[in-house]
Amino acid sequence: MNKDLNNNGSLKILSFATKAEIGGAQKHICILEEILHERYDIKLYTGVGEPLLEQMNSCSAKHKFVPELNSKTFFPAILAVYKIIKSEKPDLIHTHSAIASFVGRIAGRLAGVKTLYTVHGWHFVPTTVWQRRIFGWLLELIARPFTTAWITVSEYDLELGVKKGVIDRKRAYVVPNGVDELEVVKQQPKAEGLKLVFVGRASFQKNCFEAIEIIKLSPSNVSLTMYVTSGDHLPALNKLIVDSDLEHRVTLITDNPEASNELHEYDAMLLTSRYEGMPLCILEAMQAGLPVVATDVCGMNEIVNNGVTGYLYDLYDVDEAAKCIKNLLNIEKRIEMGAMAQESFRENFRAQIMAQRTAEIYDELLN
Repeated sequence: MNKDLNNNGSLKILSFATKAEIGGAQKHICILEEILHERYDIKLYTGVGEPLLEQMNSCSAKHKFVPELNSKTFFPAILAVYKIIKSEKPDLIHTHSAIASFVGRIAGRLAGVKTLYTVHGWHFVPTTVWQRRIFGWLLELIARPFTTAWITVSEYDLELGVKKGVIDRKRAYVVPNGVDELEVVKQQPKAEGLKLVFVGRASFQKNCFEAIEIIKLSPSNVSLTMYVTSGDHLPALNKLIVDSDLEHRVTLITDNPEASNELHEYDAMLLTSRYEGMPLCILEAMQAGLPVVATDVCGMNEIVNNGVTGYLYDLYDVDEAAKCIKNLLNIEKRIEMGAMAQESFRENFRAQIMAQRTAEIYDELLN
């Protein structure tokens, strides 16, 4: 361990994420920095991209760009990160997201610094394309010897990583994601309909086209607002809404970093993902007292208690999803589910719980 503390007496931790975007991994890092900044000096390095993290008002993390993380080959990125590590002399490298974690773990170990990788979902889950599965598995297999420890955000990810041979169970921890507990003034539900909200990228993973198919099958008094960050599927999503004649029921809002502050305006959340780690948007919805309708993939059943805090449906079963949404037209039912979701959030998914457990792991590794 680096015995020379920084000027503020804190141990130094360098965090690496692949993209400079408003996403779950980046928000996760910012939450940790906000809570632990007096205890650790946390600096964030990402590849170049937009929207920049500075657009997130809640994020005070020190942030620098590493353009080489955008390189199509790994060697320039490993060399650049290695130089940063040797210059900064951190006590620990904490990586997030696949590419930055591959690069950061190799560079960290070569520089003689311990590495911790938080897995925000694997790239080799069964519900993604085979090329991505093979590539993701090979990256993790190569990086395993360079990894001091892992954090997974769900038991599902831990067991899948062990099964695929990319995690050593003895050096792995499960720490569920957490978000800030905010004071929420929930609007009184109205009897005339149901306002759903979707938050996520317009991408293959988030499977946003399925949300439109579900709305088609739902009663006419069900509407959907989609907060989406830019993605490959955004033009096609716009076209599908128009072609389906659903402009009056589906509203698209792009690149809004404050989406989480608007959730109390809605009645329930819809998430149609093909695979997930532990999506922060669901935790934010639960915090706001919203029941959730989501695909039963990966570790989603560790967050959503089916029939109690929301509903889980089989991926691609849009008929079942529409039935779940129809159930939520019952005001008493959704108020009861929303209250249970809020209680579950407070017990299990507050940011303070996540940060404290992460700090315990930091101290264990550094000592």
